[in-house]
Formats: sequence, structure tokens, C-alpha cells
Amino acid sequence: MVQVSRKTRLTDLLHYRIKVTTLDGRNIIGELLAFDKYMNLVLADAEEFRITNKSKYAIRDAKRSGAINTADLVKEDKRALGLIILRGVNVVGVTIESKPPVDKATRMGVGKTTGGGVMKPLNEKQVKKDSNAKFLASALRAPIKTVRGGFNQGPRKFQPPPGFKKN
Repeated sequence: MVQVSRKTRLTDLLHYRIKVTTLDGRNIIGELLAFDKYMNLVLADAEEFRITNKSKYAIRDAKRSGAINTADLVKEDKRALGLIILRGVNVVGVTIESKPPVDKATRMGVGKTTGGGVMKPLNEKQVKKDSNAKFLASALRAPIKTVRGGFNQGPRKFQPPPGFKKN
């Protein structure tokens, strides 16, 4: 369990992994990305944990019969949700599961199997070799001025809709 001070605010818990208990008894665990004044929460990589109805009835029957240990009767369904927005009306409680990753690279996902994110500029040799590159190079140029004024035309004069023109 993570140790935090008693006066911790929700802003201090951004990027922490938190567990949210909802009104209907579900527990949702995810990384806190954002919140607002209504306690709406945005959670990334969220997972939902829900106690099955069968195990609820089994626990109730075990308590009626006087059984002390009901922990082995609890069965939870787990469901991966991904990125979710949880309405603040449904939030009952928030607890901290774990701290955010220490280094920024792991938190931002650098080093995953995606591309490097760097694109080299086109040079003259590539444009001559590849016709597709030639098209791309021409598409990136500034607009060409035409005889009528091109893109820098002034606003057009107001034209009434058809049927309202003066003859």
C-alpha cells in the first residue's frame, strides 16, 4: 500500500494507479489522467472488478449459517475497459493502488514497439528517383497565385437565394 498524507488532494494523485468504488459495487482500477469539479474521472488502462451474484448469495447464506471465513467464496469477474470517463455521480470512494512510474520515458510509453516518430525531409535525389515522393514534395509547397487572385480574393458580393432575385 502506498503511503500518502491525510491532506492529499486529487491533483496530487494524477498519474497514480487508483481504485474507484462505484455505487453499484464495482471496483474500477486505472491510471488517473484527469478529473473535474463534479468528480468525473478519466482513467487509462482501466479494469473492472465485479463480485458475481452467485458469490453474493453464497456469502449471504454462509453468514446466516454462522460461517466465519467467507473469503474463499468470493469470486470476481474481471473486464478490461481501456480508457474510460467515469461520472462523478457514481463514485463512492477512491483509494490508491500504486505510484506512477518514476521516469518519464516509461510513463509516456517511449520504447514500445511503435515507430521512432522521426521523418527525414525530402531531398532532390529522392524526388527524382520516386514519382510518389515528387507528388508529396509538390503537395507541401505554398499555394500558387493565379490570374484571378487565387487564395487572396476578397469576400464575394452578397447574392440572394434563387427566386428572390430582382429582375
